[in-house]
Formats: sequence, C-alpha cells, structure tokens
Amino acid sequence: MLVLAGPVAAQPCEGTDFYIGTQGSGPGQGIFAARLDERQGILCLVGLAAELERPTWIEAHPTRPLLYAASDDKAANETRGRVLVLRPAGDEGRLTVISSADSGGAGATHLTFDAKGKAIFTANFRSGTAGVLPVASDGTVSAPTSTVQNVGTGPKPRQTSPHAHGVALDAGGKYLFVPDLGADKLFVYRYDAGQGSLVPAAEPSVSLPPGTGPRHVALHPKGRYVYLMSEFSPVIWVYRQDTKTGGLTLLQSIATGTDDEADTIKGAEIAVSTDGRFVYTSTRGEDTIGVYAVRRDGTLQEVQRVPSGGKVPWSFRLHPNGKWLLVANQGSNSVTLFRRNARSGKLEPAGQPLTVNLPTSVAFLAR
Repeated sequence: MLVLAGPVAAQPCEGTDFYIGTQGSGPGQGIFAARLDERQGILCLVGLAAELERPTWIEAHPTRPLLYAASDDKAANETRGRVLVLRPAGDEGRLTVISSADSGGAGATHLTFDAKGKAIFTANFRSGTAGVLPVASDGTVSAPTSTVQNVGTGPKPRQTSPHAHGVALDAGGKYLFVPDLGADKLFVYRYDAGQGSLVPAAEPSVSLPPGTGPRHVALHPKGRYVYLMSEFSPVIWVYRQDTKTGGLTLLQSIATGTDDEADTIKGAEIAVSTDGRFVYTSTRGEDTIGVYAVRRDGTLQEVQRVPSGGKVPWSFRLHPNGKWLLVANQGSNSVTLFRRNARSGKLEPAGQPLTVNLPTSVAFLAR
C-alpha cells in the first residue's frame, strides 16, 4: 500500500476528526485533516492527510471509517475520472489509498452512497454521465456496473453539452436523481440494486427554465420531497416525488439570492437536516448560508440568511450530531464553523476560520 501524505502539524485541540476535499493540485495539495473541538467551539488544522490531484468531492462511507474521493486532473483534461478509497493510517489524520476505480466518465465531481454502503454513485461533469460502482465488504471499489448518458444543452456558454453535477438516491433506494447543469434538466434513473444497473425512469426527466443550471439535489429523509438547487439562477426548486414511478411534481420555487444580469450570484450547495425539518443552502457571490423551515406540504419558508464567513461557499456539511455546520469557502481559502440550534434551525458563527487552499467539500468519517 502507498501512503500519500505530507508533514502533519501538531494537534492543537481535541475533538472530532474530519477531512477537507480541495481543488488543490501538485505537491503538498490534496485532502487535509482537521479537528472540531465541540467543547470550545473551534476548528483546528491537523495537516495534509493525502497528497492527491484535485480531490474536489469527498464522501464518507455510511457505516465504515473509510473516505471516498472523486479525483480529476482538470489541467490534463483526463478522459476518465477516478474514485479513490482511503483508510486512516495512524492517529495523526493521515490517509492511505487502498482502492481506486474508473468513475464512469470525465470530470468526476460528486459522489453519494446507497443506505447500506454497498454502492457508490458518481456524477461526471465533463462527460455528462452518471455511474454506479459496487462497494465490496472491505470497502474497496471496482469498475462501474452501469453508466448513463445525460442529453441536452442550454443557452449559456457553459451549456453547450450535458454536465452532470450531482447525484442523490431516494430513501427507497429505487431512483437516482441527477441534476444536469448543461441540459437544464433533472434526470431520473431507476436503480436495480441486484443488477447494479441504471435505466431511465418512466418519466426520465423534468425540465427547468432555459439557463437555470441545475447543480445539486437533496432528498427529504421520508422520501416524499426533492429539493433542487440551481446554479445560474440561485433558486430552490421543490418537488413532490411519486415513490412508485419516480415522477416529480413541482410545488415551489424560492430564490436564495439575487438573480443578477452579471451572473455573479450563483447557487451552490443544498442539504436537508436528518430530522427533515430544515433545508440549508449556500449562495456564492452574496456568500450566504440560507436556512429554510420545511412545512407540512414540503414547501419551504426562509427563517435565516447569514454570511458564510468567507468567499464562494462551494459546499458545506452538517455534523452527524446536528449541532454544527461547516462551510468550505473556496474563494477565500477558508473553512468556517457555525453552531446550529436544532429546534429553530438557526446558525451562529463560532471560532475562527481554518486556512486551507481551495476547499470544496467536508466529510466526517463513521465511527
């Protein structure tokens, strides 16, 4: 096994370890290890955990202490992305690569698991494809058992071809939702876990207004509602899901920022709290985190909008215990911490930002 890691700094605080994916490239760049001290409400940087090329999205296995990274060399314009599996190696945050496989296309940009961690799904931006990779009992991955090709274009310069930007599997494990920034569509694929296959659903997609740019999608834990965040228009699109057919009915659209003509304000990340009571978003340009209460019918009501604590909040992650939210501010090379009130859903800034080069995602390993 090859250990890919650089020097690790002294550990200045005690608490929960987590990892930061980045757009870093070259020596000394990759995935970084950090620590959340919940008692003090502060973040501490441990150091470089794995020297990798552009591990922009990282995702923890749902039950095992393993980290999965989507790695893509944008500068080299690689024709295939990779999914890497990493395991902790020692007590200083280092990670060891134990497995890797083709991501099912070019420009690997997003990952998600099924509930049991037996399959990992990929979104490949440059090729406009999504794939499913089997995950063995030891956590290693192998070549995709199925890939699907999105189709379509849009009116903006970045929409000359399909660009799969996210993946999310519904609570029943039957339908994979793939928002496509280039095609202005949210694609729906039926997933057969036994065969490891993806095929278009009976209603294979829903269309968004031209130039919307669908980016990421989050699903309600009870499987009734789908929340889509679009990039070019910073808007949440709320759908009701037919769990039998995968079909989607639009219920609401709600802006998270100003839809400006200069295209400087863009939607980024979206997530639902584990209790299904709140939806969180990040909006770049305005650099804010939005908090929305989920009504009984699945629609949203804004309850708070706070500065992200940095520039270009690429993504964020809710802590597994629901008490914290961490934001990867790619434009300011910083990761910021918010204390979360579980009852109201509201956020309060905590501690000082961590300095990390081009952070884009955050993940906590299962214990």
